[in-house]
Amino acid sequence: MSASDPLQEPTAELAALASALGTIPPPCRVDPEAFYAPQPERAVALCRDCHGRLECLALAEAVGEQWGVWGGRSFERRPSPQLSPSLRQRAS
Repeated sequence: MSASDPLQEPTAELAALASALGTIPPPCRVDPEAFYAPQPERAVALCRDCHGRLECLALAEAVGEQWGVWGGRSFERRPSPQLSPSLRQRAS
């Protein structure tokens, strides 16, 4: 999938994230405002123990997400332009 085509749904990444989370609500659903706050430290800390952290990061990379904290990383701290091979393997 190309990050330049936002209309394509990243089905593999979404499926991996759903599988990792199971029935446990992720921290971003419990406190969503923290994930778009000017200071990302709280969101990064909440992500630390999330079961879907790596899958979330892979999803953000797949769709080219530029806002908020995804997988414990703000946009500035995410791998670029492609998710590193070792992280992609851990996320699959």
